[in-house]
Amino acid sequence: MACDEALANIVNYSNADSLEFACRKEGEELIVVFSDNGIPFDPTAEDPLEKEFDFLDSGGMGLSMIRQIVSSFSYERKDGRNELTLRFSDAFV
Repeated sequence: MACDEALANIVNYSNADSLEFACRKEGEELIVVFSDNGIPFDPTAEDPLEKEFDFLDSGGMGLSMIRQIVSSFSYERKDGRNELTLRFSDAFV
Protein backbone atom coordinates (compact mmCIF):
# COMPACT_ATOMS: atom_id res chain seq x y z
CA MET A 1 0.00 0.00 0.00
CA ALA A 2 2.86 2.41 0.74
CA CYS A 3 4.34 1.90 -2.73
CA ASP A 4 0.93 2.32 -4.33
CA GLU A 5 0.38 5.59 -2.46
CA ALA A 6 3.86 6.93 -3.29
CA LEU A 7 3.36 6.11 -6.98
CA ALA A 8 -0.11 7.68 -7.03
CA ASN A 9 1.24 10.88 -5.45
CA ILE A 10 4.03 11.13 -8.01
CA VAL A 11 1.69 10.54 -10.95
CA ASN A 12 -1.00 12.92 -9.68
CA TYR A 13 1.03 15.81 -8.25
CA SER A 14 4.62 15.96 -9.52
CA ASN A 15 4.09 16.98 -13.17
CA ALA A 16 6.82 14.45 -14.01
CA ASP A 17 7.17 13.03 -17.49
CA SER A 18 9.73 10.46 -16.41
CA LEU A 19 9.37 7.98 -13.55
CA GLU A 20 11.56 5.04 -12.62
CA PHE A 21 11.51 2.64 -9.71
CA ALA A 22 13.76 -0.09 -8.46
CA CYS A 23 13.52 -2.73 -5.74
CA ARG A 24 16.28 -4.55 -3.93
CA LYS A 25 16.75 -6.56 -0.79
CA GLU A 26 19.55 -5.72 1.64
CA GLY A 27 19.79 -8.17 4.50
CA GLU A 28 16.36 -8.26 6.06
CA GLU A 29 15.13 -5.07 4.39
CA LEU A 30 13.24 -4.54 1.17
CA ILE A 31 14.17 -1.18 -0.38
CA VAL A 32 12.03 0.51 -3.03
CA VAL A 33 13.30 3.66 -4.76
CA PHE A 34 11.12 5.97 -6.87
CA SER A 35 12.85 8.53 -9.07
CA ASP A 36 11.06 11.22 -11.07
CA ASN A 37 11.85 14.48 -12.84
CA GLY A 38 8.89 16.35 -11.41
CA ILE A 39 8.51 19.35 -9.16
CA PRO A 40 10.87 19.14 -6.16
CA PHE A 41 8.95 17.87 -3.13
CA ASP A 42 10.42 16.49 0.08
CA PRO A 43 7.74 14.43 1.83
CA THR A 44 10.04 13.93 4.82
CA ALA A 45 9.93 17.69 5.49
CA GLU A 46 6.14 17.70 5.77
CA ASP A 47 4.64 17.48 9.25
CA PRO A 48 2.40 14.47 9.71
CA LEU A 49 -1.14 15.70 9.46
CA GLU A 50 -3.54 15.11 12.29
CA LYS A 51 -6.96 15.54 10.77
CA GLU A 52 -10.39 15.24 12.17
CA PHE A 53 -12.69 12.72 10.53
CA ASP A 54 -14.64 15.36 8.57
CA PHE A 55 -11.44 16.54 6.80
CA LEU A 56 -9.93 13.19 5.79
CA ASP A 57 -10.79 13.71 2.10
CA SER A 58 -8.92 17.03 1.80
CA GLY A 59 -5.50 15.44 1.17
CA GLY A 60 -2.33 14.59 3.05
CA MET A 61 -3.49 11.26 4.40
CA GLY A 62 -1.26 9.28 2.02
CA LEU A 63 1.96 10.51 3.63
CA SER A 64 0.63 9.61 7.06
CA MET A 65 -0.20 6.13 5.81
CA ILE A 66 3.25 5.71 4.25
CA ARG A 67 4.88 6.73 7.56
CA GLN A 68 2.88 4.07 9.40
CA ILE A 69 3.72 1.25 6.97
CA VAL A 70 7.44 1.68 6.21
CA SER A 71 10.26 1.15 8.66
CA SER A 72 11.83 4.36 7.29
CA PHE A 73 11.85 6.60 4.24
CA SER A 74 14.12 9.28 2.88
CA TYR A 75 14.18 11.89 0.13
CA GLU A 76 16.97 13.35 -1.96
CA ARG A 77 16.97 15.75 -4.90
CA LYS A 78 19.69 14.42 -7.19
CA ASP A 79 20.58 15.48 -10.74
CA GLY A 80 17.24 17.28 -11.21
CA ARG A 81 15.24 14.30 -9.95
CA ASN A 82 13.25 13.50 -6.83
CA GLU A 83 14.45 10.27 -5.25
CA LEU A 84 12.16 8.73 -2.64
CA THR A 85 13.44 5.64 -0.83
CA LEU A 86 11.06 3.42 1.15
CA ARG A 87 12.50 0.81 3.50
CA PHE A 88 10.52 -2.15 4.77
CA SER A 89 11.80 -4.30 7.61
CA ASP A 90 11.69 -8.08 7.54
CA ALA A 91 8.27 -7.93 9.24
CA PHE A 92 6.87 -6.57 5.97
CA VAL A 93 8.92 -8.61 3.48
